[in-house]
Parts: sequence; C-alpha cells; structure tokens
Amino acid sequence: MNRIFTCPVCGELLSFETTRCLCPHGHSFDRGARGYVNLLPPSHKGDHGDNKQMIAARRTFLDGGWYAPLLAAATEICRPLSGIDVILDTGCGEGYYTDGFLSAFPATEGYGIDISKDALRFAGVRKSASEGRLTLAAASVYRMPVAEGTVDLVLDFFSPLATDEFSRVLKKDGYFLYAIPGPRHLFGLKEVLYDTPYENKTADTALDGFRLLCERSVDDTVRLTDPLQIRSLFMMTPYAYRTGARGRERLENLPELVTPVSFRLMLYQKEG
Repeated sequence: MNRIFTCPVCGELLSFETTRCLCPHGHSFDRGARGYVNLLPPSHKGDHGDNKQMIAARRTFLDGGWYAPLLAAATEICRPLSGIDVILDTGCGEGYYTDGFLSAFPATEGYGIDISKDALRFAGVRKSASEGRLTLAAASVYRMPVAEGTVDLVLDFFSPLATDEFSRVLKKDGYFLYAIPGPRHLFGLKEVLYDTPYENKTADTALDGFRLLCERSVDDTVRLTDPLQIRSLFMMTPYAYRTGARGRERLENLPELVTPVSFRLMLYQKEG
C-alpha cells in the first residue's frame, strides 16, 4: 500500500506493485529486492549520502542499545498525540528509529526516505517490528516525492532540516519531531580525537511555520569496553572523516571509552 509517495517526474500518486511502482501517466520505477524504490530524480547519478561502512557501523552500535533512552523518550513524547496514522521518517538511515516508532505505534503506517541507497538496503532487511507497514524510498528531504498534506507525524533524527518540505507534506495541525545532539554529546570521544575538543552549538528552537509544543533533554553516559563498539561509534560519526592520524591512533589504543551522550528532542505542530 502507498498513501504518500508520488512520481518524481509528474507528481502523481504511485501505485505499488510487487516489483515496480506505476503512476497514472505510465512512469514506472523498479521496486528492488532490497526493499526500497528509487525515487531520486534522473539528475542524481551515482551514490549519495552515508556509505556502507558508516551505515554498518551505525547498525552495530545502535543494536547494542546505547541510544535506547533516546528512542524511548522520543516515543513517549509522541504517545499522547491523537490521529497519528501515517509516520514519515526523513533521513531514516538504517531504520533504527523508524522501526522503533512503528513498534511503539502498531496501528500506524510508516514511510522512510534517505538519499543513501546503502542505508535503505540495511533498513529494508531490518523491518523486524514493522513488517508489512514500512515503505522505503531513495529521495532527498529537500525535494520529497510525497503528496501534500498526507503525513501525520514527520520524524527527523539528526538529518537535514527542510521545514518548508515538512510543512508541505504534513496534514493540517500535523506534528514534527526533531532530534539533535546536545552541547556535550560525545564529548569524551572528542577529547580522545582532538587536542582542543569543542561543544556543539545550541540551535534555536524557533522554526517558521511551526509551534513548539515541548522540548526534552536526554542525557546519559556510556562506557564502552568492546573495541568493536568503540570503533563502530567512531565510524558512524562525521569525525571518521575529520580525524587525523594522531587522533585515530589514540582511539585505537583505548582500553575503554567513557563519554556523555546528550540529545535534544523538540516536538512541533504545524501552524496555519
């Protein structure tokens, strides 16, 4: 079933069949065995977004339960909301948060988009709690192939912020949950990697077209003693691309890593 995804060529609602998707004008898109349909425009050639190594590291780390308090807090904030039938996870990655929400809200229909096809391949085989209720597509959050006013709840966990698009696809009075790192998120990791570690900037909570309903901080400390978990945490972050040889060497020689994890959750409602 498809209630929201549209043809990237003409904008008409797509009909999902077993191996392909069709629009009323005859545009056809393969629905791969990996569980997603590619709805990126023809100009998007090659691979985009997080690569296979980063996605695999994220899967290993998240499946260890280290960010479970964040997922629990996020679903708790949204549980009192009424009329949540369709959930769209923008930048869904390998599907950890998507799957968690569909598990917490069993009556919902879920959709996920990501620009990384590697991420969607991982998400396509996850679907443990959401089998039959999750539809995935390769797409950009800045130009989503999603029909206007069809989504009840938009999720954004550490993904690009595209408020105009989020507002467009949300129903009247729909909701948007935004998760971002707190100021000292992974500061213990930064102390190992960098000579002068820095705190994350505090983002403004005001968003055009949205009313902030509530905000919550989720803070914890993780102690990693498994080298695989330490490496997975490092590899799933942008620091893997920004760290020099000295920082990598210090990380590889660590017997354990102790670091704060800090998140900000903000729940918004569409205005107008």
